[in-house]
Amino acid sequence: MPRIIRQYDPNETARRVVVDIQEESCPGLLKFLAHLPYGHEASLLRAIIYQWFLAHQEHGDLEYAVKAFLEGPGGRPDNRQPKEAEFTALRSFIQGQDKKPAKRRTTKSLDK
Repeated sequence: MPRIIRQYDPNETARRVVVDIQEESCPGLLKFLAHLPYGHEASLLRAIIYQWFLAHQEHGDLEYAVKAFLEGPGGRPDNRQPKEAEFTALRSFIQGQDKKPAKRRTTKSLDK
């Protein structure tokens, strides 16, 4: 089965993120979003994510915050816990070592 490897491309100026919000995972959130002015859901989610990112980056607890959010309410719906190795790219970013040449997203076969 192919696996997607995400790598940062400095020429990338936008990224579309698909968010699947299920009532059983986030009780009450769908009702709240239905009361926002039409077309403002994406702007709200973008602002929340960006302000959260800036706050945790400033406090130096970004890795801890990501783990806590994935494990908390509304996190992974399948309750799968991320493996430590999956945080390597995040740690590189946090430590400022994310200076590798940009590569396109690729797939690698796990059958090798």
